[in-house]
Amino acid sequence: MSTFLPTFQFGEVASASQLMAAFNVLWNQGENILNTLTGYRNMSLVDFQQQVEALNSRLQRANRIIPPYTTVDFVTTDFLDIDQTQTSATVRADAQAVTLKERSTTTNAVIQNQTFATSDGTAEAISTDNSLYRVSTTDGSIPTGTFTLQLAQSLNMTVLTFDLAAMPPTPTFAISASPDGTTFTPAVQASMNGYRLTAWFAPMEMLYITLAITPAAPDTLGGTSYTFGLTDFAGTETEFEMVSELVTKPIFFTPASATLKLVAPATPGILYFLSFNGGLWQEYAAGSIVPVPNTGTVSATGVTVSAMSGAPEYGGCSFNMPSGTQEFETIFLNSIQVTDLSTGLPIRVAPALNPMFAVPGAIGASRYGPIAGLTHDYAAQGGYGGGLMLIPANPTNTFAGKTYSVSYSGVTANWIPITWSVQLKVQLSTSDRTVTPTFTGASLQEM
Repeated sequence: MSTFLPTFQFGEVASASQLMAAFNVLWNQGENILNTLTGYRNMSLVDFQQQVEALNSRLQRANRIIPPYTTVDFVTTDFLDIDQTQTSATVRADAQAVTLKERSTTTNAVIQNQTFATSDGTAEAISTDNSLYRVSTTDGSIPTGTFTLQLAQSLNMTVLTFDLAAMPPTPTFAISASPDGTTFTPAVQASMNGYRLTAWFAPMEMLYITLAITPAAPDTLGGTSYTFGLTDFAGTETEFEMVSELVTKPIFFTPASATLKLVAPATPGILYFLSFNGGLWQEYAAGSIVPVPNTGTVSATGVTVSAMSGAPEYGGCSFNMPSGTQEFETIFLNSIQVTDLSTGLPIRVAPALNPMFAVPGAIGASRYGPIAGLTHDYAAQGGYGGGLMLIPANPTNTFAGKTYSVSYSGVTANWIPITWSVQLKVQLSTSDRTVTPTFTGASLQEM
């Protein structure tokens, strides 16, 4: 938008109203430009927020993809599976971390004394509160300016924040802290974002803090002066509750084995408890083997086989398990292990092989089979009661004189539901209120 502005020359008689009209035009133009910039800023922020939400939704879905052999995944990247009514711990979904609940009373660091020193040149305070200094050098060297802070009281802190004056890009920093002013410990990590510098320390008592700044270049190209400024400082001593808990909602799953492995970080100060199907809580250590309720394992050796009782025409043979062997409603297919003791070789497992269609001479083979090229004996689940049977490749094979080693796991016959539920309770505790254990997630994996 262009608007004609009158021209004023020195010595020319001009109207005050004409001058004010020109100023109003400039005012309106500036206001329109600022409104346009504000609109662009809002549009950029909205677009950025939408993109972040899209990325977060994709990340949430990616975190919920169950890896192979993982039955249940306890994630901390969202609140979908967390029972917030029973959870007292602090859940940080963005950082995928659960920590002890922070106490409501926090202590902020207060600066009692602040000094500045330079490694070279002459320093001059250019602010009344001595937060800004200009250092001039004559030999072309780049000085290092060091701010030393003395706090009003010693605090146990881990994160410090410094607001710095504007300076050329890519300066270098050295931050350290000391409880007594004699022995200083450097920061573990430092990060600069705009004018704000953040430093992370291992938990320690701090009374003295030093910030050394080395600029990359002078204030002006070819100049000899450097500006150092510490305009604000923040540090907080955070205390945590001694004990906090995270409790998940019931998560439903279908087991494929009689035991699961609890995969979780073995961090001091963290205890794990599991509850299946709404039962009592049971404590388990990280990496321990967890038995699945209403399942069992059968193992026997010297087992013989015979034609299926009452229906030899079906073509399969039953394993003559020892008397009193537990019956299963469903057998976990990946747990079936059958070994021919005469040869020491394992018998192949064919989960869905039906002997009445596979074996020549069986009642269904004339219509649906038999399966051509069947040259091995197979173990399969089937027959009456869903037990384990042996399917011979040769229909004349009676397995006379042979014995087998048989083991398998399954669901007990009196358990009707096909799904289980499990809840995880994580108890975090500490003996030092300034240090918290961190839980990042767990899973139950098939064995």
